[in-house]
Amino acid sequence: MDKGVRSCGKEEISRRIVNNGVKMLYAGSFFHGSTSFYRARALCQIGYDVHSFDMDSYFSSRSRGLHNLWRRLEWGPSVWALNEALLRESVRTAPAIVFVEKGLMFKAETVRTLKTLGIKLIHYFHDDFLNPINNSRMFLEGIGLYDAHITTKSYNVAELVARGARNVTFIDNSFEPSVFYPRSILPGDRKRLGAAVGFIGEYERERAESLLFLASHGIKVRVWGEGWLGHNRLQNENLLLEGRGLWGEDYPMAICSIGINLCFLRKANRDLQTTRSLEIPACGAFMLAERTPEHTRLFKEEREAEYFSSNQEMLAKVTQYLDNAVMREKIAKAGYERCVSSGYSFRDRFELLFRDIFRSAGRTGKSHD
Repeated sequence: MDKGVRSCGKEEISRRIVNNGVKMLYAGSFFHGSTSFYRARALCQIGYDVHSFDMDSYFSSRSRGLHNLWRRLEWGPSVWALNEALLRESVRTAPAIVFVEKGLMFKAETVRTLKTLGIKLIHYFHDDFLNPINNSRMFLEGIGLYDAHITTKSYNVAELVARGARNVTFIDNSFEPSVFYPRSILPGDRKRLGAAVGFIGEYERERAESLLFLASHGIKVRVWGEGWLGHNRLQNENLLLEGRGLWGEDYPMAICSIGINLCFLRKANRDLQTTRSLEIPACGAFMLAERTPEHTRLFKEEREAEYFSSNQEMLAKVTQYLDNAVMREKIAKAGYERCVSSGYSFRDRFELLFRDIFRSAGRTGKSHD
């Protein structure tokens, strides 16, 4: 953890004690392992008086099928309760700002009512909003009512503006330094979580094809994440499919236990970078990622990270670095130093962003890279 970063725990997020700052109600998904908590803590650290509003609690694991149906239909008791609760909590806490993260289930009527209370509304989207699974009729109807939009997808800026969004800002992905940092791993944990080559992430067809390519050329790969089991074509002695995701401390510990961390992007989201792109280097671990203009801007190729543009190049890089631990460690160290020196943490990113987000209201497309 950076020594200059003050830890802001859950109890601080829910109390009104932060530097007498501007009061903010943060509507996000606060499940275990969610990045919503990291963002809320960063806002707390830079001086906002942050109150958390857990959207997922209205779509609980109980009767999950029914809740998911209501979510897809954008209708039903859970959706109504969520909207009513946000209005009720906004009246109770009287925030100056409501920060909404991926607010697909908030009706335009709800957003409009919040504005009549004199509240500024900021919408944060960390997924591609044009991917159908990241979209909703309600969000599109209310898109022009928000005072500002923040997106981690550079290509979404113009697309949001075209649909009526105002004051749209692109921001790179970030990492939480109290969680993602270089760690000393005990032998038992390295055996439990580590590998010479590994990938941590959900199943996607293109990712599976790349991993099968490595496996068919004799590279053993350990894979953590949901959705990988049950695919007959993935039955290969060189693929160790754990069949579950990693949460809490196990996730950064696994990154630090893997010699070559593969970083695949999600094609359905048209990703050019992802949170994993920052979390791996922030752990002082070696990253071999898909080559994109945003990746190479964030980390210098062959110096702070390594990249590939095809399965053949990926195989060549894996083979090269498996035999060169010294170079891997040198690149990993430089990648970590870049994370710190360039201010890639949530706190650093948000401090720059929120310094002028309302000052620039009315401008359509901006960038904080």
